[in-house]
Amino acid sequence: MLKILFLSGLIGITAFSCRKEKIKPQHNSNITLYDKPLNVIRANTIGKWKLQYEKGGFCGTCIYRNFQNFIWEFTSDNKFIQTYNDTLFVDSDIVWPRIKYFNGFTYLMSVHDLDGIPWNYIVKGIYNDTLVFSDYGSDPVSYYLTRSN
Repeated sequence: MLKILFLSGLIGITAFSCRKEKIKPQHNSNITLYDKPLNVIRANTIGKWKLQYEKGGFCGTCIYRNFQNFIWEFTSDNKFIQTYNDTLFVDSDIVWPRIKYFNGFTYLMSVHDLDGIPWNYIVKGIYNDTLVFSDYGSDPVSYYLTRSN
């Protein structure tokens, strides 16, 4: 009887200690995301973000600032929604394939616009409260976004 009681207690303690830890986003901080697990990337990007500017492309140092009303939204049910002046451009489920990236791996954020054209991004990180993405390809453009109210 004592062995059964001890075994039951051990199983109970093990079951309660194996609870999955909820990842908390690190708002108002600096965090590199391209080298993190997918649940950390998603937890830190959920919400609405306002595109402030783009940098790069063929002109690696050029900055483009004509994006006052572009909103990128990442939902908790793994969707990406992009609007410009309240006009919908993207409403897509996100697919997250794991890819080789430099000397390691990262998750590629893959979505489709309303015409079915694929868009692929690397989530770089949040630096000085600015979320940074880059295109996946040669001469990538980087996108700089801040939280939208």
